[in-house]
Amino acid sequence: MVTLSITEARSVLSETIDRVRIERQPIYLTRHRKPVAALVDVSRLEALLEAESALAQMRDESDLPTDTLERERRRRMAAMEASAADFSGWVTEGTTHPESASDIYSARQVSL
Repeated sequence: MVTLSITEARSVLSETIDRVRIERQPIYLTRHRKPVAALVDVSRLEALLEAESALAQMRDESDLPTDTLERERRRRMAAMEASAADFSGWVTEGTTHPESASDIYSARQVSL
């Protein structure tokens, strides 16, 4: 864990920001030797905020009745199937298609 006092960080702010952006690791700012804030790369902050939002949505959904959750699950599945329909012509019975990049060398047989 990299720490700097607020006074030290103030005197080398530009270099500190560059370090955070290059190393993509937070730098904790301290006051009286206790962490009070952190400098983080903006992409990491955005990812954290998205994750926080997703967790909040999951928490909110967990309070919904089971039938409402099932309807939402079915709606999402239908939306995924609809978006995948455009690619259904790519798959033909009897041909092999990899499921992922790691499966390139061990393709699976597709049956419709």
